[in-house]
Amino acid sequence: MESVASKPNLFGLDRAALREIVAGLGEPAYRAEQIYLWLYRRRARTIAEMTDLGRGIRDALAAAYDLRWPEVVERGHSQDGTIKYLFRLDDGATVESVYIPEDRRRTICISTQAGCPLKCTFCLTGISGYKRNLKPWEILGQVATVMHETAELGGARSAATSEGGFRGGRERPSGWGVSAPPEINTWEARWSIVAARAKTNGSA
Repeated sequence: MESVASKPNLFGLDRAALREIVAGLGEPAYRAEQIYLWLYRRRARTIAEMTDLGRGIRDALAAAYDLRWPEVVERGHSQDGTIKYLFRLDDGATVESVYIPEDRRRTICISTQAGCPLKCTFCLTGISGYKRNLKPWEILGQVATVMHETAELGGARSAATSEGGFRGGRERPSGWGVSAPPEINTWEARWSIVAARAKTNGSA
């Protein structure tokens, strides 16, 4: 069943957007950095968890914004430790991510599109047809969810993800051209939930 959120999502916003929000609330600029760290380093799941913010600003944020990650509707576990995730987005579209543990590294393959325009007959994503590019929070939320859950399963070692990749060698949002936009290529610098450099991956 299709679900449409009633409030904009705080998760996925960058520092500039957060600074605009806190300025509009009459709060000092450093509050934006506090919120940023709660969202992407500590991976808070609710605004109420942001306890170094005053009650007033937390209430104001909660009144205007949600804080949500994509909904996990299915997890498929393999004997080698690989976990395939099926996420449902606000508009009802579904995407997949895969967590791949290996002896010397951990890899998270993420989706950047709902569907795929290439229509490869061997690929279920292609057969379903291209729907749209994902929003930043929908992409980042896949990573946050997988890192959170695999850290709980395997302790600190599982949290130390060493590689990230896009599902499918050509799965970049339409209009990106040859390379991904800066907000994707510089995840390590901008969003500390991602422990690795994002790159294209030749296998789905």
